[in-house]
Amino acid sequence: MLMGFAFFFFVFAAVSSSADVVVAHSAHGMISVADVDGWKATFALGKNGRSRDLCEVVDRIVLLRAFATAADTLPESDAERCRAEAWLAGLEVGAAALRRAEIVAAEPTVKELRARYQRYQGNFKMKAQWRLQNIFKEIPHGASPAKVAELRRQMKEIRERVQNGEDFGDIAARESDSATRSRRGRMGMVRLDDVTPEITEELSKLRGGSLSPVLSTDAGLTLLYCMAYFPERQMPFDEVRAFLKKRVKKERLEKRWAALDEVILKRIAPIYHPDSISAGSGDATPVLVCTLGEQKMKVSLARFAAFVARRGASDPAFLTHDERARQLIELALLIGRADEADRRHLLDQPLTRERSKWRTLAAQGECYARRQVANSVVDPSPDQIQAFYEAQKDRIMMPARLQVRLIKIEIAHGEPLEILHRARQAAVLLRSGEGTVEEACRLIDPSEHLVEAHDFDWRLVKDVLKFGPDIGPAIVGLDVGGVTEPIQDGQTLLIGQLLDRHEQRLLSLEEATPQIRSILRRRLEREARTQLEMSVLKLQEVKFMDQCP
Repeated sequence: MLMGFAFFFFVFAAVSSSADVVVAHSAHGMISVADVDGWKATFALGKNGRSRDLCEVVDRIVLLRAFATAADTLPESDAERCRAEAWLAGLEVGAAALRRAEIVAAEPTVKELRARYQRYQGNFKMKAQWRLQNIFKEIPHGASPAKVAELRRQMKEIRERVQNGEDFGDIAARESDSATRSRRGRMGMVRLDDVTPEITEELSKLRGGSLSPVLSTDAGLTLLYCMAYFPERQMPFDEVRAFLKKRVKKERLEKRWAALDEVILKRIAPIYHPDSISAGSGDATPVLVCTLGEQKMKVSLARFAAFVARRGASDPAFLTHDERARQLIELALLIGRADEADRRHLLDQPLTRERSKWRTLAAQGECYARRQVANSVVDPSPDQIQAFYEAQKDRIMMPARLQVRLIKIEIAHGEPLEILHRARQAAVLLRSGEGTVEEACRLIDPSEHLVEAHDFDWRLVKDVLKFGPDIGPAIVGLDVGGVTEPIQDGQTLLIGQLLDRHEQRLLSLEEATPQIRSILRRRLEREARTQLEMSVLKLQEVKFMDQCP
């Protein structure tokens, strides 16, 4: 027993002493292995996900210490803002520690997961799926009956060739008009909900190795070959266990977090003073009071302003009364969560202590650096802006923008073809310009429960393409006022309308000035930040114990 204790002591001493090893000296003191490890544990990876080497980490530590120390030399209002940033960073570390503890507590047991599976077993069914290939012939808009008949004859001939043994994929690669042509017609796994009501019945009849008749759709003629069929089946517990665990854990965490917030607000009994916030209020004006144990914490306007800024909002004086009230509640919750973490001794955990130390140091140091850079950078002059414009003139473009209307109709497997026909009639009504979008929606669904219309104001082409792989390109290809045919996307029918279009064009100097000013100022700020860091590191006279590249 004594020998074991001695061994543990020497191992512990060796580990402790290795953590105390000094790797570098600077004007602000020594940097030890423990400092380097703590910084890495807090900030983990550098830019682009690459690990920072020892020399780079030491430089970061030296800069943070120097900046944080210098923050107290700023004018009082700026120094208070930096202290507020550090205070908020500490609160966020505490709240994050509490969140991690609640995530662990919300972990469901296998028994609970099995009980949930048994209760909702009927919902865990894998719908029938078909692995398909297709050959498609497009019917051109306005095609004559003779042209349609010729295309139908060609498709029937292709079907006969497949039946006589010719490879379906070879034909698809040579003759199909579908985007699947490059994949030899392979469509992947398809469910009934993925196809239009027109071909649902025929698809349901296909089994592995079988061939569909020639099918008619709005866009053209289709021939389907079933490579494999997978019938509907009940998914076993082990197959859905990971999904169930994620869902149950999320539900429990949301409930626990909401209940905990109620307890926290009741305990800290926050008193809000949104009316104390105005353009003329001093930084020391109290705007929030929280009860933490036996003490009253008064939160100043300066700290509230720092909190609002970290959340991307504007100056508190320019917020509405309701916005101020909401932000004050959120700040009170942050304070209460950090206090709860302290009450549970979560802040005493070594990793949390390290995170708190480095996060607060970084927040205060970054606040100082931002102010130094902001004070040293002058807005670019009109001559600089014009010179940039002339040099980059051909690249300063206003991209094409679209005004779009999108009508969504919810459908389900087994939905009668009537809803598809009504959707087509609605598209014709909109295309004619003789009916409103409200009339079109009522034509599709008189109850208006299944249909929604959304107008999107001035979207970039890339954003319109995100509406869906089929509907997006269809809208982009329209003329102004044009309307797409109903396009199915899963269990939704979509109708798109292009309301207006602004083509891509060169910006004038006046239009481009705000953008150019922002670009030039960011460039100047990066240069100023680099110069600031280099000058500080030079003054710190960093000396490494080992040679650093």
